[in-house]
Amino acid sequence: MECLHGKAASNSTTDKGSFWFCGQKPSCGFLCTEEDGYLFQTALTAWRVTGLTQPICESHRKPAKFRVVKDMLKMSYGRPYFTCASREKPCSLWMWADEKEIEKPNCYHNEPCAVKRVKKQGPNTGKKFFCCCNENRCDYFEWVPEELPKQSDTMAPFVPLFYSRYYPDAQQN
Repeated sequence: MECLHGKAASNSTTDKGSFWFCGQKPSCGFLCTEEDGYLFQTALTAWRVTGLTQPICESHRKPAKFRVVKDMLKMSYGRPYFTCASREKPCSLWMWADEKEIEKPNCYHNEPCAVKRVKKQGPNTGKKFFCCCNENRCDYFEWVPEELPKQSDTMAPFVPLFYSRYYPDAQQN
């Protein structure tokens, strides 16, 4: 088992079970249980293929936490993602680890835009858009170009195998 640094992860066993963690200084924050080891290693491979680096949470100035979708009923089962690592007051940092982030335009006062999602019920519910990161500072607005989510080829044999076995009539993307 390797951590996000690509070095051997440390292993420990407690009364709550066995787990893997980053033993490097500074730590990359990697942590997974022994039972989830294969799932995490497969997800780490998918992340490494992209060539992306571990994101840093801008709010807390900490490396983001590497996680994996563990709900077997979701099509994204086994897919890696990053979240804010702060336990106290986590921010909204959330991103897939196996796809590049959307390139953001600059708003009218030349700052990178925020990416938000329409919450109001209607024909655009769930659609993403760019707007000024400092709300009420300028009225910049632009829809994010629609693209199909791209899943890394390294995950392809893993996820469809599960679904084809248990949901033979399900349509694969």
